[in-house]
Amino acid sequence: MKFFKEDHFIIIKSLVTKDLKLKYKNSILGYFWSLLHPVIYIAIFYVVFSNAFPSVENYALYIISGILFWTFFSTGTSQMTSSIVSGASILKSIYIPGYFFTLSLLISALINFLLSLIPFIFLMFFLGAKFQFSLICVLPIILLFSIFTYGFGLMLASLNVFYRDVNMIWLSFSPAIFYATPVAYVIDIVPEKWLFLYKLNPLVQFLEAVHHVIYNGLWLTWTELAILSAWALVSIFVGSSIYKKLEKGFVSNL
Repeated sequence: MKFFKEDHFIIIKSLVTKDLKLKYKNSILGYFWSLLHPVIYIAIFYVVFSNAFPSVENYALYIISGILFWTFFSTGTSQMTSSIVSGASILKSIYIPGYFFTLSLLISALINFLLSLIPFIFLMFFLGAKFQFSLICVLPIILLFSIFTYGFGLMLASLNVFYRDVNMIWLSFSPAIFYATPVAYVIDIVPEKWLFLYKLNPLVQFLEAVHHVIYNGLWLTWTELAILSAWALVSIFVGSSIYKKLEKGFVSNL
């Protein structure tokens, strides 16, 4: 896959712009709808679980940091899964690499995520988060998480061309993944005998890194960075490999 041709960037930019415009077209609240989803999650989990984890100081801050990243992953992958199928009319008319549609939706989801960080950053400091230089570690986490999300989304999008059930399976399975990830609870409640298996979920590694940096104010360790990098590389390798293997049959199956 060649990413660095100038016309490729122009096409991807056009697809991203189109997606952002369509998303909020004829919407009164527009961009603020992207804030409503995490706000609802935060409110529900704070009301339901704040007393369940008395050992977690400033529980509101804890769930905010996790839910923002989960929303980005969940929204991004759900949109990317149907991206190639949704671009069928264009793919049948002219040659455009299918991954353009997946990548454009990842960029669109990332833009929404970064914009949503702005008001939530103020909310985090209002809730007691302290400004520390270790917060700069959020940047490599966002980068690696975006790569991981894209690789995973590309895999789902490629498979969905041939097996349309993939989209419905992922939409049904995604909530289960949410509860298998330390977004609204602390990892300490996981029984030790299941901890190794639990940590095989890559989202656990990413969300724990997010909590370490934002909630605990710690620096990202080299070990954590290596683990996140490994998951990002595995995801992009698997996603790209499946895409390349299936790409030739896209048009005939759309």
